[in-house]
Amino acid sequence: MSYQWKDNIACKAVYETMSRQDRMNQFDKNLVPFAKAGNYKIADLKYFPRAGDIDERKAAAHGFCDGFLEYLLSDYSVTWEVSGEDIKQIVQEIVDLLSTADKTLTDLAALLDSKFKYADE
Repeated sequence: MSYQWKDNIACKAVYETMSRQDRMNQFDKNLVPFAKAGNYKIADLKYFPRAGDIDERKAAAHGFCDGFLEYLLSDYSVTWEVSGEDIKQIVQEIVDLLSTADKTLTDLAALLDSKFKYADE
């Protein structure tokens, strides 16, 4: 069974971090309610380059990932339970996802849920 967008900490963290104006500010909550946000495509996020090649998308995604993870780690008491090399691999997986136009916020939440431990878990 594939990962489902639901009312859990991983999905809420992705939604809030992406939508809050004082965080990543990628979409308006009034236009993209939580219940429908799981299907929101990475290509529809404001930061996503509409033109350019994969190298430009990866560069944009890497810069975006840095800020996204900073907020996620501080706002949601997320812990890394892996070594430094594993952290680099996880960051690369997130960058790869954030540079793939047809991935969704559900895909991002699934990846984060599989790699991080949240304070309530």
